[in-house]
Amino acid sequence: MNNKKHQIFVSSTYMDLVETRNKVINSILSLEQFPAGMEMFSAANEQQWSIIQRTIDNSDYYVVIIGHRYGSIEPVSGISYTEREYDYAVNKNIPVLAFIRNRNIATLPTEREQDPELTAKLEKFIEKAKTKMCQFWDDSDDLVAKMQTALFKAFHHNPSIGWIRGDQAASPEMANELARLSRENSELRSELDRYRKNNELPELEILLNNEYKISLIYPEIVDGLIKKMQYQKIKKDEIDEKLLPFIKDEEIEEFNSKIPSIEDIDKFNKNKLEYELITNHSSLLEISIANIGIIKATEIYIDLEFPKEVRVFTEEFLEEIKEPKLEIPINPIFNARKKYMESINPFMKNINHYSNLMRPYKDLGNLFLDTKSSNFQSLSRLSNSYLLNNNGYKKLWVEGNSVSIKITDLLHTREIRLPHKLYISPLQEGEFLINCSMMCEQFKSPKNIEIPVIINKNLLDK
Repeated sequence: MNNKKHQIFVSSTYMDLVETRNKVINSILSLEQFPAGMEMFSAANEQQWSIIQRTIDNSDYYVVIIGHRYGSIEPVSGISYTEREYDYAVNKNIPVLAFIRNRNIATLPTEREQDPELTAKLEKFIEKAKTKMCQFWDDSDDLVAKMQTALFKAFHHNPSIGWIRGDQAASPEMANELARLSRENSELRSELDRYRKNNELPELEILLNNEYKISLIYPEIVDGLIKKMQYQKIKKDEIDEKLLPFIKDEEIEEFNSKIPSIEDIDKFNKNKLEYELITNHSSLLEISIANIGIIKATEIYIDLEFPKEVRVFTEEFLEEIKEPKLEIPINPIFNARKKYMESINPFMKNINHYSNLMRPYKDLGNLFLDTKSSNFQSLSRLSNSYLLNNNGYKKLWVEGNSVSIKITDLLHTREIRLPHKLYISPLQEGEFLINCSMMCEQFKSPKNIEIPVIINKNLLDK
């Protein structure tokens, strides 16, 4: 057996088991263990049951000796002190060793219970004790032998905390080692605190229109585009013969020479489409920045690079852009028609004849007739460089199709919505990405993310 000592609480009725109990206590002492029981303590100024509870709490094992008497009744619970001590030890998960005297052993009248009610309680208590580890004994010598054997087994198979001498708890070498480990632990904790402090970072998020993506509607139809087939050269042999007297060859040649080329029409259509999408199909773009980290972010810079399939612009840009124009010559057939109508009887109103006459040429030169030259210009060459500074600590720049943001600081768990008015317009159907770079004074390198852009003719499809 090692130097560990155990406290063993001995519980039993008293008057009928005085000698037996003394032998058990002496046996425990001979094993160099500590016996404990209520006969060793006075109630002092505390209630008796409180002392019993505290003593059992400090014990490593609980031994109950059951004879043929039930014992004194504890007034609060209505059961004997012995049974209540047993129940308390079981509830506290203290290892219990029960020793029950054989029921057929001859005893003195003073050793047996005479009250039938108490006898019934005793038998019920015995049945309860049988559910735990228990042995039966005949006399005190038999009990001591069985108890010692049971305790040895409990020490090895169900070890408890026990007690050791203070001077044996730790050798000087062990004490020094514990001191060293304590210092090392303190240093590691300090280092861990410094590491945590250095790694406490802001966590920035960006929301566009309160979402982590942008969804835009592409229009089904865009007005104002020119069909290439509408601008074919006039062939004299295809003109109605009734109009020929009113059209000169020079007029036909001049018109044919001024018809826009396919390249000019393509260029015009591209700019006209972009103009219509920007002016009539754009959406407000709201930008929100949040710090969901645990410390304040300072000197925040955010760059948003939008794909070429969308256009980002300011109100100032919207006010400055001009509608693309294409110089289109007036169709000479219109003048011929006028002269022809003047030459015929004023009372002739054969509208069907007139309509049929003009049908092959009705689309030529009848678009943008109010346009007096002025060459169109590419929207892609228009300047879209603006500094919006509506707030001293929040700044926003728009350069081409990129947006740059500067925020002086942003507390953790806070979110701000930029007051600057921006707009976004779809230029092509599909799914694209916005490249976003976020940097602040606390970051070692920028945080790069991609924001999806979904452009669809029907948002319900996504």
